[in-house]
Amino acid sequence: MVILDIIGYWCLSSSNRSYFSPEGISYAFGRVPIGGCDFSTRAYTYDDIPNDKKLEKFNLTTEDFQYKIPLIQQANRLRGEPLRLVGSAWSAPAWMKTNNALTGRGELKTQYYQTWAQYLIMFLDFYKREQLSFWALTTGNEPINGDLPSFLPFVPKFNSMGWHPKSVATWIANNLGPTLRSSQHNATKILAIDDQRFVLPWWLEQVCNIGLRMFQDKLPIPEKILRKDIPSMNVVERKYLFKLYILVYTAFAGIKGLFSPILEG
Repeated sequence: MVILDIIGYWCLSSSNRSYFSPEGISYAFGRVPIGGCDFSTRAYTYDDIPNDKKLEKFNLTTEDFQYKIPLIQQANRLRGEPLRLVGSAWSAPAWMKTNNALTGRGELKTQYYQTWAQYLIMFLDFYKREQLSFWALTTGNEPINGDLPSFLPFVPKFNSMGWHPKSVATWIANNLGPTLRSSQHNATKILAIDDQRFVLPWWLEQVCNIGLRMFQDKLPIPEKILRKDIPSMNVVERKYLFKLYILVYTAFAGIKGLFSPILEG
């Protein structure tokens, strides 16, 4: 076991050097899943105790202490300065959702809007204890995944939660925005959408009409290129974004399957 740990640490160190050191790519950003994500071996959140409305059972997990936090800390050491971390949650706990499940088609119950905002602040608090601060929070990973009808063959089997733009705008304005700004993390930015590029124009039009500009620091962070008619990043930025906002990729992965070939970025 000790030998395997040493080999694992060496492999991690080698890959981290290539990604984060000045001698490598020197990445400046890191996206951190808040709980389970596509690549998790299980679906989980930080408070899977039903009806824990006060979040008394909230806690980080083995995945954080064994993988995420050590990797980020090592990346920071290699860089000589902190990464700009972007936190993104794939789903709220099942008991906060309309389908009472972490996967499948379900949205956040309105009675838990404030609880969910506080949950995200607690995540920032717990990482702060590890000397890690976040540059930004997104409103959630790929909300369209959580609105796909269950009969479709490609509905995600991992954490997912649906949002509609008007609902997320209301949540930002009434809950996440005020809660974040009154916390010790008031410099942390809010990213209004973390989803596919083709939803960008429609989402922006609705979200921006809900009077939340005082809280919204950045707008969309699109991902997939599925068809040729989806505009390029430059076109999206020129046509749909105000000059006050910038556009950033949050994820990149090669996927083979339904839409093969797909470039997700």
